[in-house]
Amino acid sequence: MDEPTHSTADDDRTDDETPPGVDDSGTRPDFGSDVRAASETVGTVLLIGMVATGIVVVSVAGAGVLNSLQTDIDQEENELQVREVDSRLSSLSRSGATSAELSFAQNSVESIDVRNGSAGGTVSVSVSGGACSVTLPMSSIRYDERGQTTVYEGGGIFRVSDGGLGVAVVSPPDITVADGTVDVSLLNLTSGVGGDRATVIKRGAFSATQSATFEDRLFTGAQECRRPDNVTIAVTSEYHRGWAAYLERETGNPAQSTGPNTVAVELTSADLPASTDDSRNAVVNLSVSNPNTTVETTRAAIMVDKNASNRYTATARPLAEGVQVSSVKKFETNVAYRRPIDVVFVFDESGSMNYDDDANTYCTDSSLNPINGPGNRWGQTNDPGCETRMDRAKAAAKTFVSLMNESRDRGGVVGFSSSEYTRYVTTPNGKYMTDDFGSSGLNGSIDRLVTGGGTESATGIHRANVVHDLKGESAGEPIVVLLSDGQDDYDASDPIDEAAVAAENNVTIHTVGFGDGADNATLEAIADETGGTYHYAAEDDDLSDVFSEVFATIAETDVVVNQPVTLSAGTGGSVYQPSLGGNADYVATVTEDGAPNVNVNDPTAPDFRFSLTAADGNLTDINATSYNCEEYGVTDIVQQNATAADLVELRCTDIDESSGTEVPPSNVTVYLDGDDAGPLIDESSAWWDGDIRNDTLKQGTSDALVDANDTFTLASNQAIVVFAFGANDAAPKRLVMLYEIGLPEDTTARDVVDIDVTTADVEE
Repeated sequence: MDEPTHSTADDDRTDDETPPGVDDSGTRPDFGSDVRAASETVGTVLLIGMVATGIVVVSVAGAGVLNSLQTDIDQEENELQVREVDSRLSSLSRSGATSAELSFAQNSVESIDVRNGSAGGTVSVSVSGGACSVTLPMSSIRYDERGQTTVYEGGGIFRVSDGGLGVAVVSPPDITVADGTVDVSLLNLTSGVGGDRATVIKRGAFSATQSATFEDRLFTGAQECRRPDNVTIAVTSEYHRGWAAYLERETGNPAQSTGPNTVAVELTSADLPASTDDSRNAVVNLSVSNPNTTVETTRAAIMVDKNASNRYTATARPLAEGVQVSSVKKFETNVAYRRPIDVVFVFDESGSMNYDDDANTYCTDSSLNPINGPGNRWGQTNDPGCETRMDRAKAAAKTFVSLMNESRDRGGVVGFSSSEYTRYVTTPNGKYMTDDFGSSGLNGSIDRLVTGGGTESATGIHRANVVHDLKGESAGEPIVVLLSDGQDDYDASDPIDEAAVAAENNVTIHTVGFGDGADNATLEAIADETGGTYHYAAEDDDLSDVFSEVFATIAETDVVVNQPVTLSAGTGGSVYQPSLGGNADYVATVTEDGAPNVNVNDPTAPDFRFSLTAADGNLTDINATSYNCEEYGVTDIVQQNATAADLVELRCTDIDESSGTEVPPSNVTVYLDGDDAGPLIDESSAWWDGDIRNDTLKQGTSDALVDANDTFTLASNQAIVVFAFGANDAAPKRLVMLYEIGLPEDTTARDVVDIDVTTADVEE
């Protein structure tokens, strides 16, 4: 079969004619080679049109992307510059740097605006509903570029858009809240910046002082500001919208608009630390009217109960000069309880001292020559069996020496007769005063006494005064024992005048008149002048007994005796003993409640105090117990008084544990702030104790516990506790202690807000 032929005439058609091979529906059921050629031409035209159209679309869309990309680049450049500024300025307050170099490169930034001081903005912090407040300056640095703004302010970075309506926090400011504590750290520039570079120099001392002043103003004003019930943070800034979002996120509390460009958040008592809440903290008011405390003013018992599971530190200590449990007691002849003595024996060496009263004659020397007065004075040796007054005086003096304590006492000898013969009688080893009591020492000096000459006691007293002046540093009480058997010769000087000199030097003269010929009136006057005693010995008396009596008089000097006292404190079923601030191994103790307790009234013991912890609702009480002493020990403490003899103070070294007597509640008084101190400070004190008004309570001083009206001025958590132990020597025996529990009401919760304002000068 022949193939069909295709005529070109068949292609002659108008535009509205249906193309060959296409039915009325527009469907082409078959594609031949001629048809493909026509279709490629049309396709090329369409493709060119489509590409052209695509280029237009891409160009239009690309302009928006590029603008957005340029905006992002501008914003990033701004933020990079602001972050660099933030880093450098933060070093002034955080790392201790003293200066920072800033570069304000403006090649890609339209403007940089530095606002110093409060022109940038302010942060206000107020407490207790505005009772106390401070306003802090907050400098800012603003970067603008093609409608994009980045701001450094308050240590944070903000991005501003939509003409200021949109403010986002890029980097958080330096105002933080954690655990109810507010930390505010701000930069205060003293001037703006005119150029593109600047040096910022920190004013360190001023910044520290200024920050402390802000905190003082916030917490030390009104009483209610010391422990605030609430804290309000208010920020005034052109970018307050960003601040509002940040403060809400930081505190968890809503921010409120409180004025033009000002937002504020409040921290309530529930947000703040326990130190600000009187019901939760350790602040105590011991006022009897306070429902949270119980105070029994008739005994040392105090309870604090806030029903908050609190714990309170309680301390108690004696006030200065507050331990006054002592009295004066006389001990007879017991050398362990008396003050050491420095004794100078001043003996009459006149010729009459060579008389033997039993034989009623003067004794002769080894050549049997009579000694009648001044002749043959030095070195005579008496007949065997002849006992002169000098012999008896020497024996009596040695009896006195035997009663002395060689480890604590010292002695010397002066012999007087006529003034030209009065002398220092040195020991065989050449000493005027010695603590060697043997034959080479004091007894050897006594053996060197001789007889011959007149009776001039004034010269003897003068020489004794010289010996006491030469004794050097000594704690010994200066004593003179003067013996004479004759009438005084006033050729040299008046012995009463010399006795007056001795009295001025605290030398006590005890005198002994020996025999009927003694000048008893003068000897008694000498003793009276110095506060000593006069003794008379007849010829037939045992002179050694008289000298023992003189020693007993000296050794029987009054002493201050401190009565043993122990203290204990109890709380929550536990008992506590006081702690001492040093070595107390030597202090006498007793066993109380199964534990050793020290004698707090030992005058040589270290300071003592109680320190314990009391829980809410636990009664804390202090108990005092007095004891008798079985054995005392002498101390180096000597109480001196212008109108009384010096008194040595004793300490108890062995306590009679069976004698303990607890001070009853009726003998305990508790004083609180505002109480009348008159009943206490009007009481007298023993002269060896401190004055209760001026020494114990320090009236009239900066740390006084009583004012000029005799009213106690104590902190709210303090009490004065007085234990009375009766009276002795016309003065009360008492222990005055200062008791403290918890914290006083004027305690400041300064850790609620920490303010750090760094002030810096700008130099271009």
